[in-house]
Amino acid sequence: MNQPLPLSLLLFFTFIILICCNGCFVTNIVHNNLLSSTQKQNQIQWLSLEEASKKNKKKAKKVMIDFYTDWCAPCKKMDKTTFQNPDIIRYINNNFYAVKINGETSEPIDFKGETYSYVTEDYSEYHQLTRKLLTNKVAYPSFVFLDENLETIQTLPGYLDAKTFDMVLHYFEGDYHQKMSWSDFTKKYKSPIKDDIVSKNSLQTFDIETIFVSE
Repeated sequence: MNQPLPLSLLLFFTFIILICCNGCFVTNIVHNNLLSSTQKQNQIQWLSLEEASKKNKKKAKKVMIDFYTDWCAPCKKMDKTTFQNPDIIRYINNNFYAVKINGETSEPIDFKGETYSYVTEDYSEYHQLTRKLLTNKVAYPSFVFLDENLETIQTLPGYLDAKTFDMVLHYFEGDYHQKMSWSDFTKKYKSPIKDDIVSKNSLQTFDIETIFVSE
């Protein structure tokens, strides 16, 4: 007849099993945290404008706002190309607060102490913040760059390939827009990103040089 295990031995085995289970649990947590951290490094950390404003109060950075709409094909192309470039992702995450705003959202947005809403006026419908930041150049996508005080530096409309966008990011983040023209900057700055001939020929919707010259 088999003798039952002593209570002390049962407790010992139970203790060993619990340690093993906890070890697996901790290992899974560490693995998931590392995986989550890696995934975050591989994508732009998009924020709401309210979140970016709060973070800016604790640590001042410039803000890059991507205005898009659900029906905008160039916007979706930007998400799949330019915003997937590792150099772009790394530079934005390190140097900017990145914000995405649906230009046709019906949600109210708080910005610098004011609340902006979606309104119907004179047979037209629009979001007040979209109209304020894009002024008379409502187009999608449009990129609004704000300085550390959340004042507008520049608005750029249209699709931008990765190399051009890299130059734009460095131009504003380094405050070169205060020191030299866009033309002079592009002659001096050498982007690590190669030209994307296909995207540039098929999707570039404006001559960026004319934007800077005209403003």
